Amino acid sequence: MRTFLILFSKEWHHLWCQKSTFFSLLSFSMLTLLLFVIANGQGATFGPAMLWVILLFAATMMVPLLFDDDFKDGTLEQLYTANIPFEWMLLAKICRHSLSMLVLAMVLLVMYMVMFHVKQWVALRLLASFLLGIPSISALSTFSGVFGLAAASNRFVLSILVLPLMIPTLIFACAVITPVSLNTATPIWLLMACSLFSVPVSLLASVFVVKAALRDS
Repeated sequence: MRTFLILFSKEWHHLWCQKSTFFSLLSFSMLTLLLFVIANGQGATFGPAMLWVILLFAATMMVPLLFDDDFKDGTLEQLYTANIPFEWMLLAKICRHSLSMLVLAMVLLVMYMVMFHVKQWVALRLLASFLLGIPSISALSTFSGVFGLAAASNRFVLSILVLPLMIPTLIFACAVITPVSLNTATPIWLLMACSLFSVPVSLLASVFVVKAALRDS
């Protein structure tokens, strides 16, 4: 656990050093939401789905922030030679990505609430979908970043190819917000299952891929 806390604090230091890039991504997401609203005045009807689509693309755009510095300064090689479990490092990156996405989601949610005066149950359900669905998105994004280490010239393409794996999370997250779902907890349980499945599977697959990439480098 001490190793995880050290690696997690290191990840937050990297995020602080990359704050200008993060705020640029945040500004881009806010502008995208605003343009959607301008293009379609009935944004309240499709707003929740629109927020999740923006988050999915923001998650893929955030992937280079996870591994670029570690790959360039040799941190990954040092962890590999020091026999430090990569599981802790990747889990720290998933937590960092999840918290960053949650901050972005909260800003978009506040914008959405202010612009459309949404009902309380919609805001609470949106918040629940973010808390339950973002870990799955972050785990898959981390996997795409690790997979991109072995194919540096096509890293963005690989991030896009991972998007279909996020579709179940998108479907269940949007189902949580529908009025029909008020009488059932099934979408919430399914969304929770997506995260509980995606995080460990992506973590194990990422460990395998990053070790193979470092052995071949």
